[in-house]
Amino acid sequence: MRNFKPIFNDNFSSFASVTKFFTLAECDRIIELGLGLESSESTVQADQGKANVPGGQARQGSVAWIKSSATTEPLFARLEKIASEVNDKAYKFSLVGFGEPIQFTYYDRTGDHYAWHQDHGPGRMSCRKLSMVVQLSDPAGYIGGNLQLMVSGAAKSMPRDRGSVVIFPSWQVHRVTPLESGVRYSLVAWIWGESFR
Repeated sequence: MRNFKPIFNDNFSSFASVTKFFTLAECDRIIELGLGLESSESTVQADQGKANVPGGQARQGSVAWIKSSATTEPLFARLEKIASEVNDKAYKFSLVGFGEPIQFTYYDRTGDHYAWHQDHGPGRMSCRKLSMVVQLSDPAGYIGGNLQLMVSGAAKSMPRDRGSVVIFPSWQVHRVTPLESGVRYSLVAWIWGESFR
């Protein structure tokens, strides 16, 4: 065994949240952008990289993809900046930036949900190091649809404030509870780096 002198990180946290990162007007513009894109039924990736059947027990909802362009670059840049700041304080992972489009996700049917899962996995998912979720909807506009993380063996609900950002390691187990009424809009993004080693 090689000699190892660890550098401890006393600021590590299961998640970090930043409230009011986006203004209400910015949330409206992002929703408008997302709704203007072609959407599809959400799916999940199985261990062998095959998409599971849409609308199943694992996940039910709709997604569209925001690709990097001159128009969307400010959005990518802002999310990358806050991810970098949080990473410098809490995680200290080696990051390179976005490796895939931003997911615009919406739950608008009773029962829409995403069961317990991780964003980290085989193939391209192995490069995901930080996950980010931006709450775009007015929390009074929907019931259910709570983003929850598994923290010390218990489900912990994340802030529902409009414009807030929740950032957590992509291996962190999380879910969105079934929607009871209303509509929940959010952004989901992943910051990449070399595989953990």
